[in-house]
Amino acid sequence: MIFGELTIGVIGLVLTYHLVAQFVSRRELASRDLDYKTEMQSVLSREAEARDRLVKRRPSDFGWKGWRDVQVMDVRDESPDCRSFRFGPLDGSRGHDKILPRFRGGQSILVSMRDAQTGKRVSRCYSLSGGPDEPHYRITVKRVPGGKVSNWLHDHLRVGDHIQIQQPRGSFHVNELRADQPLVLIAAGIGITPMLSMLLENLEQTPKRRVALFYQLRSNDNAPFLKALRQLVSRVSRLLPVTLHVFYSKPSPDQKLDVNDQLGRVDAERMLEQLGGTAGEFMICGPGVFMESIAEGLVAHNVDVDRVHYESFGGKAKGVGAIAVKNESPGEQASYAIAFAGHDADDESQVTQWDGTDGSLLDFAENQDIEVESACRVGNCGACVCKLRSGTVAYTTPPDFEAESDEVVMCVARPTSNVEIELLT
Repeated sequence: MIFGELTIGVIGLVLTYHLVAQFVSRRELASRDLDYKTEMQSVLSREAEARDRLVKRRPSDFGWKGWRDVQVMDVRDESPDCRSFRFGPLDGSRGHDKILPRFRGGQSILVSMRDAQTGKRVSRCYSLSGGPDEPHYRITVKRVPGGKVSNWLHDHLRVGDHIQIQQPRGSFHVNELRADQPLVLIAAGIGITPMLSMLLENLEQTPKRRVALFYQLRSNDNAPFLKALRQLVSRVSRLLPVTLHVFYSKPSPDQKLDVNDQLGRVDAERMLEQLGGTAGEFMICGPGVFMESIAEGLVAHNVDVDRVHYESFGGKAKGVGAIAVKNESPGEQASYAIAFAGHDADDESQVTQWDGTDGSLLDFAENQDIEVESACRVGNCGACVCKLRSGTVAYTTPPDFEAESDEVVMCVARPTSNVEIELLT
């Protein structure tokens, strides 16, 4: 067995994780079948370095505010319309700038570009698809017809280029306090990206936890990470309780099915039957209709609603299992002076009057022709975070991340006094 001589302890966790990372992210071993002893010697020789990196990259003070320039380290096609981009610190970086902070599996980063026609910044939120302890960030982007950012990334971004990102954010991640329950990861198409990151994180931190990954695809002609996942599960499942279940809705005529492959669409009933019960923590990612259907089906089959999770973006209604919290009262509608200032201290503030008719400070700013970065518009991604120089605000829906006391998440904030806001650039 590939892990037969490893103990599951501190060293075992490090070795297990870094061997897994080779298969799924770096692909060093995916193209060849190394002899077991040679493979173990290679991993053991890097144990001390791996352990040191685990310790050094845990502190949260490696984070940053606003946008940061990073360098494209690698570009790799995962399927005909999905491409991975690996980002790292700029050449010559020093101090904290040499380190990208550790993140949680399931979190995402905001990536930006400049619109060639308007000159304005355009940004999108992408889930991180690599392991939390890797010294780089990886996103995997599906080319979307008409998608401004996804098409620009596919068509223009190359190794060595610089691009701006914001630090990882989001509360869509595994609850480590439930490690005694099975972890059920459910993905459709490009929704595999946060599931893959969660899987890598679990293998590093709680490798004995039972994991079942359900992956919905049309066919194997367009299946990002499927080959690497098969190799990974084939090896680690000899020691660790990890299973992969692939569903094909429209398989190719000559397609051969593996042992756990199934035809049709995954649903709650089929999953629970294969799991042997309703116990577990269920994480879902894919198209909106897919996530809502799976979540509602699980709850209908007696899975506790607080153990079913997915992210709801784009301002749409949040259903059963969506990462959300109850609304708080934004306060009475009143008239307040809202001052917008640039980053430089010498910039003159633009003062306008809030009358309570706008839904949020983001809406208010846009109606005043003031450009504020935004993406999800529901408090999930952090794109619209600005500095709150003075005053107080309340949130119609509290953000899905912890904002600092001197920050304001514009898309879900309303003023409760006169405020001065610094626009971050």
